[in-house]
Amino acid sequence: MPKKIAIGSILAGLMGMYTELMLTTSVGSRPAWQYYIKDFFTSLNLGYIGVEASFNEINYINLFFYSLLLAGGILYFFSRKETRLVRYVLSMILFSKAIKVFFMVIYIPSSLVWLLQGFNSLIFIGYLIWYLLWVWLCWKALIYFRNHKQIATVTQQYGDDTEREIIVESSRWQRLFNLITDAFTFIFIFFPIVESLIRVDAIRNFLEPLENSVGPQLGLYMICVIFQVLYYMLFEGLLQTTPGKMLTETRVVTDTAGKPAMGKLFVRTIVRFVPFESLSVLFGRGWHDDWSDTYVVREKREGVNGGWYFFIFPAFLFLGVTGYLGYKSYEKHKVEVAAQERFKKNAAVIKETLKNLTANHVIKLERPDSYVYSGRTEMFLKTEAVGPDGITFSVMEIPVNYQESNSEVLENFYNSNDGDLPVIKFTLKQLEDAVRKEYVSSEKRYNETGSADKEAAGAITVNGYPYHIESVELYFMPNIKLESMGEYYLDDYNLEIVLSNKGRAADLISIKSNTEKIEWEGSFPKHYDSENQYRTGPELHGKAEDNDDLDLTLTFRDESFKEYVYRLTCDGDYEEAVLKKIK
Repeated sequence: MPKKIAIGSILAGLMGMYTELMLTTSVGSRPAWQYYIKDFFTSLNLGYIGVEASFNEINYINLFFYSLLLAGGILYFFSRKETRLVRYVLSMILFSKAIKVFFMVIYIPSSLVWLLQGFNSLIFIGYLIWYLLWVWLCWKALIYFRNHKQIATVTQQYGDDTEREIIVESSRWQRLFNLITDAFTFIFIFFPIVESLIRVDAIRNFLEPLENSVGPQLGLYMICVIFQVLYYMLFEGLLQTTPGKMLTETRVVTDTAGKPAMGKLFVRTIVRFVPFESLSVLFGRGWHDDWSDTYVVREKREGVNGGWYFFIFPAFLFLGVTGYLGYKSYEKHKVEVAAQERFKKNAAVIKETLKNLTANHVIKLERPDSYVYSGRTEMFLKTEAVGPDGITFSVMEIPVNYQESNSEVLENFYNSNDGDLPVIKFTLKQLEDAVRKEYVSSEKRYNETGSADKEAAGAITVNGYPYHIESVELYFMPNIKLESMGEYYLDDYNLEIVLSNKGRAADLISIKSNTEKIEWEGSFPKHYDSENQYRTGPELHGKAEDNDDLDLTLTFRDESFKEYVYRLTCDGDYEEAVLKKIK
């Protein structure tokens, strides 16, 4: 049994650490399987009051306790005696999963309609069984520890020949440590779970009568009291200890070292809510001990001296800071690599577009010293004519006014200044040379001496200043872009497509799937307006049996009733999906 508990603890710690570090991404879509893997690998859901960690953010509190479980499992595997860390974290998992099961059971009566739809009931039952399995495994391990841990005694001499074994009571400092540890453990476990679950309609409906009768604040306090009572009754009633007491290796007993009756434990728990009762342990046994006729005694210490645990926290602090800095460095490296890939891809697209310029293309320019120059204008080149000796552009220098220039701003500026705009001509080679050759981070450009001169190499000159080509866009017409694709399970819809429009406003009037039949949420048309700050229209949610290979035809219609047809293809990798205008 000890070997199984040690190996299980090590695996649970590694699973949790893998979940937090490897299955957490910053931005963008993720395969649906990662959501289920993360849910199944996550044994703890801890946090501070009022702070809910996003699915895409590392929960460093979870990570810390997973590390404790891993360290405890390793210590127990080699010593077979040092159990404190393993018992403590397993008790947290037990209570966390027990609360989850409690709310899931409450959820059933008010959600039968939803549970009977599709595979919802199977998913619900799967999660319920998985949580119960966690509870059962942790329970078996903690019961094993309780049955094999002996109460500490000392031999006391009476007279010349008589000896007596005396049970050793816990010290005041141990009691204070137990109090503080149990308080924070309860907060870490209870509040994040409740904060997430009260967002569920069924749970809110269950709690609404209580809130209506006593008010929301008093209602929340009463819920906390109820669960704190359950916390102490569960641990002290079934295991004779709490997570805090597991760290100090103490337990609750009667005056004969037996297991207290549930009635006494209930009195002991209720007395805890008497004002200033928590301070009574500093001046004696404690009121909740006296009034319930119970005692907190030490267990026989078989592991390392408790003083060594003071080295654990500096060690974990060092490892945590080192790991955090290493992780941030790794994340920065990933962002840098992704930026380089985007730069190369964007440069290739710009050069390809320059070879096929039309009167609808507008080139956006960027000054090489833009990281120093805080201009109040944006520079654009509107294509006018493409000839064998060069390409003629109208120069548009548009005031920024702290907002990005969109299609409407550009078109209004061009139409209101038509005939009065400066004209300039460049060859195709000059334009291609004005596309940046190498990716240079803004930090490097800002810190390197003389980098502005290096950056200006190959730039074209407009109004006496050097410029590089930042982008080439289609204006004076809709310009639809694919922002992201992914699999999401929102209601029954498992496909999400996010599009943006950098040109004239347009309506998406139809989507035709050339492969898999897809049922789309809502009705068409869906409006894509470039005036939107982020220029993204409504998200498209669809339901299909298989989303691996997609071939979609999307038809848009602008305000002049002219239609534009795009084709969206994906061979299974959403990151490589392509949206092209075909008509």
